[in-house]
Amino acid sequence: MSAPGNALIRRMRAEDGITLVELIVAMALTTVIVTAAVGFYISGAKATSLAENVDYATRQASNGMSEMSRMIRAATANPIANPTPGNPTTVPAVVSAATNSVTLFAYVNLTGSNESPVKVTFALDTTNGQLVETIYPATSTLPGSNGHWDFAAAYSSKRILCDSLPTGLQLFHYLPVGGPPEMTPPGTDPTGLANIRSIQITLTVQPGPSSTAVTLTNSVGMPNLGFTNPDSGS
Repeated sequence: MSAPGNALIRRMRAEDGITLVELIVAMALTTVIVTAAVGFYISGAKATSLAENVDYATRQASNGMSEMSRMIRAATANPIANPTPGNPTTVPAVVSAATNSVTLFAYVNLTGSNESPVKVTFALDTTNGQLVETIYPATSTLPGSNGHWDFAAAYSSKRILCDSLPTGLQLFHYLPVGGPPEMTPPGTDPTGLANIRSIQITLTVQPGPSSTAVTLTNSVGMPNLGFTNPDSGS
């Protein structure tokens, strides 16, 4: 065959394109690359979401723990207006104590220049998984050295300290004046309430069922009551 004919054949073969085998190999390599890229993206997205959930839960738990610790540490017994001889001159600092709620008097001035206590309730809303703080400011005091502060529900204010709290966990644990073991929550029994030395808070926040839960625990003493709490150094 002449040289021009050979050149024509070579040019035709060069213009034939890729073969079926080459196409299959190229598709397989593309599939591997795309699969790897998608896997890296999904792994990165999961890691980012996990970090965001942990950060959110940590901030929520820290905010709730800080506020509850501040109020409990400032717990103060409320004087009785006209105590009878031989009976206590004050009512206990803790008004009610349950597994997931506590109400107490705290000498923390939040509204004015006068030194007045507040009544505060921390309670777990199990329906919405929220930790709710309700504050009742002092509205009046009777004259005399044993003046008794009153607290009106009409002037109360509420706010959500944190959310995403799982149900089935005990938020508050109570330790008596004599130390461990832990007390059974006394409810509204005055004798049991007067015997509370410190409150241990176990606060768990979990943004979602598959999210990592963040749990903070703190034992908070009530130094205003004259007790010593070795757990918190108060």
